[in-house]
Amino acid sequence: MRVVSYGHGGTDGHSFLLINNIDTLPHSLVGMTVAVGGEVSVGTWGNKPDGKGVYFNLERHFGPGAYPGRVSLEMNLTSEQLSTVSKRIVDNNSWALANNCSSFATKVWNSVATVKVKAGTPNTPAKLTGNIKTHAGWVTNTGFSALNDDSQVFALEGKGSRKNVSSGTLTSGSTSA
Repeated sequence: MRVVSYGHGGTDGHSFLLINNIDTLPHSLVGMTVAVGGEVSVGTWGNKPDGKGVYFNLERHFGPGAYPGRVSLEMNLTSEQLSTVSKRIVDNNSWALANNCSSFATKVWNSVATVKVKAGTPNTPAKLTGNIKTHAGWVTNTGFSALNDDSQVFALEGKGSRKNVSSGTLTSGSTSA
C-alpha cells in the first residue's frame, strides 16, 4: 500500500491510497476482488456529483499525469492489515473541509503503518506532502497505472456497498478533492 499526496500550499492538491496486490492470490478490499498484480486507488472526494466520500479508482481514471510532483511512502500489507484497511475505509466514508482526502489517507495509513504520517492542523494535502518528505524511503512521482475501464470506478455507499459512478463524476475537471 502507498500513501500518496501532492499539494503546493493552502487546500490545493489531493491525497489518496494505492493498493497493489503483489501476492500470488486474489484479495478482497471492501468486498471488491483485487486480482494478482491488480491495483486500486482509494480516496475521498467532496466535489463529485455522485456524493461526498470514498471513491475507488477515480485517481487511476484521471491518471498519474493529474498528480505531478506527488510523493509517497510504501509498505507491504499482511492479510490482517488489509482487513483492517478495508474496515477503516468503510468507517471513514465521508468528506468535509475538516475531514478531507488528506485526513482519510492519514487515518487509513496510520491504522496499520509503523511509520505514521501527519496531515497537519488543519489537515491539507500540502501538509501531508511535506510530512511524507520527512520520512526515510519517500519517493516522488511513483508510477501507477491509468485505468482503461471506467466501469471499475466506484463510489462507496453506506457501510460497504459500491455503485458505479456517473459520467459527470468521470468528466468533472477537478482532480483536487
